[in-house]
Amino acid sequence: MVTKPVPVVKTDRCQGCSNCVMACPLNQRMDKRIIEGEAPKSDNVVLRVKNGACRVLNGKLCAEKDFECRRCEEICPRGAIRVTGELS
Repeated sequence: MVTKPVPVVKTDRCQGCSNCVMACPLNQRMDKRIIEGEAPKSDNVVLRVKNGACRVLNGKLCAEKDFECRRCEEICPRGAIRVTGELS
């Protein structure tokens, strides 16, 4: 069985800034309003801030993408996200 990396969020480190939500290319594809600087309105995205911290809502979308990406990890100012989790 092949496993693919997905984002894992340490919610105790997350400050809910939404940088990761806005930077995620999959989020931008799923909700075009993100490109214009608006927060996603649905849970049909990979990452979304809920209750003050980022949550991974659809890790499967991230695991199945056809390109390498770590934008969420790179942009997080508090190091709360690591693309190390595995979805099998």
